[in-house]
Amino acid sequence: MHTFKSEYIRTPTGDDIERKDLELRNVRSSDEQNRTVLDTQEEKHHLGLRPWWKQTRNMGFVMLLIFLVSISIIGYIGYHILNTSNTLAVQKQDDFNDGNDQSEQLPQLRLSSYDEESDGPEIVGHMRLYFRESIRTGGRSSSHRLYVPVARYNRRHFPLEGPFINLMPRIPIFSNRRDKQTIINTKHGLYVLPSLINRYGKRFSIAELIASGYISLTSSGRRPNGNIDMVTLFQTNSLKGPEIPKIDPSTNRFMGDIRTNYGSFSIPRQSETVIEHISDYKEDDDNDSDDYEEKEERNTYRESPNRYKSRQKPRTHYRPTSKRSSNGSSVKYPTTTKPTETTTKRPLSRKEFDISRYWGNLSPYRPSNGFGVKYNEIPSDCTTSQVHILHRHGQRFPSGTFDDGGNTQRFADKVTNDSRYGKLRATGSLAFLNKYEYKLGLNLLTAIGSTTAFTSGSNFWTRYGRFLYENMSNSTQWNDSLNVFADGSPRRKPFIRTTSQTRIYESARWWASGFFNNPDGGSSNTSYDLLIIPEGGTENNTLASYDSCTNYNDPTIVFIGDTAQAVFYNNYLKDAVGRFSTHLNSDFNLTAMDVYAMQTICPYEVAYFGSSDFCSLFTDQEWIDFGYSLSIQFYGDYSFGNPTGRAQGIGYVQELLARLQNRYIDISESSVNSTLDNNPTTFPLGQPFYLDYSHDDIIVSVLTALGMEYFKGPSTDLPYDIPHAPNPPENFDLSQMTPFGARLFTEVLTCSSSNPKVKKTKSTVYSKPNITDGKKFIQDFLVATAKTNEEAQYAAACFEDYAAKKLITSQVSNGNLDSTDAARK
Repeated sequence: MHTFKSEYIRTPTGDDIERKDLELRNVRSSDEQNRTVLDTQEEKHHLGLRPWWKQTRNMGFVMLLIFLVSISIIGYIGYHILNTSNTLAVQKQDDFNDGNDQSEQLPQLRLSSYDEESDGPEIVGHMRLYFRESIRTGGRSSSHRLYVPVARYNRRHFPLEGPFINLMPRIPIFSNRRDKQTIINTKHGLYVLPSLINRYGKRFSIAELIASGYISLTSSGRRPNGNIDMVTLFQTNSLKGPEIPKIDPSTNRFMGDIRTNYGSFSIPRQSETVIEHISDYKEDDDNDSDDYEEKEERNTYRESPNRYKSRQKPRTHYRPTSKRSSNGSSVKYPTTTKPTETTTKRPLSRKEFDISRYWGNLSPYRPSNGFGVKYNEIPSDCTTSQVHILHRHGQRFPSGTFDDGGNTQRFADKVTNDSRYGKLRATGSLAFLNKYEYKLGLNLLTAIGSTTAFTSGSNFWTRYGRFLYENMSNSTQWNDSLNVFADGSPRRKPFIRTTSQTRIYESARWWASGFFNNPDGGSSNTSYDLLIIPEGGTENNTLASYDSCTNYNDPTIVFIGDTAQAVFYNNYLKDAVGRFSTHLNSDFNLTAMDVYAMQTICPYEVAYFGSSDFCSLFTDQEWIDFGYSLSIQFYGDYSFGNPTGRAQGIGYVQELLARLQNRYIDISESSVNSTLDNNPTTFPLGQPFYLDYSHDDIIVSVLTALGMEYFKGPSTDLPYDIPHAPNPPENFDLSQMTPFGARLFTEVLTCSSSNPKVKKTKSTVYSKPNITDGKKFIQDFLVATAKTNEEAQYAAACFEDYAAKKLITSQVSNGNLDSTDAARK
């Protein structure tokens, strides 16, 4: 399970701050006094040389100057004492009366530049919340503490703008509709809490989580039932750490969110009271602060936990705030405190819905659904003796292609230009575009991407590495002494290949750091050999095979999938274009390509920032369609829908077969680089595992070259001129096949029997089985793949001038020339 770590550093008390300021002032005062003494001595020296009447006149001026300075100093001190008294008086009113806690007797930390007319917070502290990991019928799981920053504002100078939503009648806890920040309304001031983001980039307000029972203000788990006694809950110590949201001085509100590893939450439909201004809410002054049973540890600082945990299953909900009526007018949901028949919520399309499962090749890594294989555990009488890994890099920034980063950048420029010249007038759910800044980079690996690669390497060691290297000592981590043959003689270092693209070889290095248990990204390279193969020219490279396949770069061939994809997204985004256009100025000219860019930005911002305002704009069906649109693109560009689909993947298949047969490749008939593959230094044989880092499209082409019929579209192609994705979905699903960090394993099993039994249940393997009479079942695989070269038709597919002959009019059916329209006729 992923964990989130944040370091909290206790801030000094107000007394510490003031003492330091006093010491600094004393230093400055001493310097000034020294300069005054020197000036006075010099003045005396000059006075001794001047006539008496000039001395008298000058002394008069000096005395007048001293008098004026003295008056100023006395006035300043008086004002300072008065101001300090007022501050301490306010503090005394706000502080919780606990005679046993001496820290509360000290002056509290304030913003030193606080002005009575400022919209900034009076103080930024924190409070302790209690999070329930799950909610079950008939009971609740135990809670754990969650520390969040809190800003207290003067009621007269509150910077947040409405509308504000109240989900609990008579409970003064509100959520800001725009940024999901939570406001607790008390007679002592307004307390603001930042929003919370789960592991899937979905933003929630703490208010709605309190209303739903996931978060409580007390350890008893009781839901508040009256005014909130923030005097007992609010701690004046501020939290410190790189992930802690800070107050933006330009807006005086929290910038950033509380990023957690919680899953999604089941938020039930609740009535809403909507107000434009917090002052519109009337408190019930008769309701006292005795609603809370527990007030223990309220005024003592405790060391905060350094990680957030969750066992929640991924579940993302769509909560609409308004809908369009048949005549196009906006219909707001009721603002009464009781549910009505018109308070609606669009039902979920399935029991559990997670939008990140429909991001195609932009999805985060998760284990696949098995691709129709019911049992895939290693038989109990077998052991893994060799593993071949074809691995995709981790999360990256958008690429520079026109349909990816080119499109997102184009849309961002369109928004920025209109905003810069005051033309953009976005409202409602798109209001954030008025101040939107596109922060995504290009091509490079993100921090989350490096984590994905590191975790993959670590998991591979646990599942395979400790057995592949005869780890009889059951060591929990790698050490170089394991890299020997059975007789104790040294073995060749583990061998890793990658392309020269930065995100590819950086992912390979992070994977190695996880496998060799070295968190320092590059310092574990003494334990392995890394081969970086150039990419981007016309050289042979099985990990970037499109470079050497000339026909693939022909516009007629390379855009087969993109053309089909454009037809589909223009179909399924019609409603979204109309829906969003009502929130933009008419001359913005929103297009389906713009809206598709908005969908594309969502997963990229989640992979970088951890969240994105674009994610909540779309319906469940639109996300399903988005994932299918990417599958259409890859099916037509790299798989059975492209005449070079098999040819692009055949090079890696040939290398795989050569390694399985323990032989070199001295002649190339594909994208294989025979100079490298005929050299034991760059193509070692007999390794326990091989790791090749590459791209998503290469994995797709390899599956195509292997003839995996499971992924074929129905009859001739993958349907694309349709209003929505097919239901049930097609087997060719990029979210399952090539998410970020995808890996294709080819395992060689050594078994003690010729008919190993299928293992139907998953169990932990604690030690390597003792198999003495092993039989490797490689021959059957070699027979099954014998015709892959012939079916790929590499020479013809990559170099024959069939584009000029107009043989290609749409998707092909089998990933080669024999399946073109002309061949089928």
